[in-house]
Formats: sequence, structure tokens, C-alpha cells
Amino acid sequence: MGHIYTDIEITGTKKKAKLSHILVDTSATYTVVDPSIVKSIGALRIPGKIKIELGDGKKVLAHAYAAQVKINGHRGPAVIITFKNAKNVIGVETLETLGLSADVKKRKLKSTRPPGVAFFYCNRV
Repeated sequence: MGHIYTDIEITGTKKKAKLSHILVDTSATYTVVDPSIVKSIGALRIPGKIKIELGDGKKVLAHAYAAQVKINGHRGPAVIITFKNAKNVIGVETLETLGLSADVKKRKLKSTRPPGVAFFYCNRV
């Protein structure tokens, strides 16, 4: 199959960071970013720790943060997970939020809708 890599811009309350050639991991729920980057941009920490299982089966305690991300002109909010020795990857929740999906045959991301955050409201009576 092959791997998909892309650039991502992550914005916190202090500044933004531009990360190049980041792996798109379709088996990862959340986007994972190195702790030093998350802290330097001023991402907003979500209280508590969460247990996560890595691709190799290892379980770690992680912190969750909120930040704004931009990939291929698509911008929106994202949950960023971080822990000691974290490797940067883009998870499927971020892709879904931004309206992107992985085209594994062409080894690139494709738009599933126009850029912008989707909000669907259903008024049930």
C-alpha cells in the first residue's frame, strides 16, 4: 500500500507550529504531537489523563490538548494527544473534522467536502 505524509499547521494560544512530512495514521484515532511542541504553542490542556494503546500494543498515560489545525487549506479544531517520546502522527478524528480522507491508492489526502467545519443540526419535534 504505502504511507501518506502531509504538512500540518497547529495553532495554540501563544503561536503556531508548522510540521512537515507528518505520517497520516489511519489506525490512530487522535493526532499525536511531541510534548515540547504542544507546550510551546500554548495548546489548551484538557483536564485529566487518558490511557491509550499504541500500535505496538504498549499502553501509556497521555495528556489531551485542544488546538486549531490546518491541513491542505482545511482548518478546524482538533484533540491533540501527547506523552513522553510521542511520535508525530495525524489521526482519523482530525481528518474527519477537517473533511479529509486518506486515498491509499494515490497516497495522498482528498477532500470529502469544502473546507470549513461541518455542523449538522436536526430539529426533532
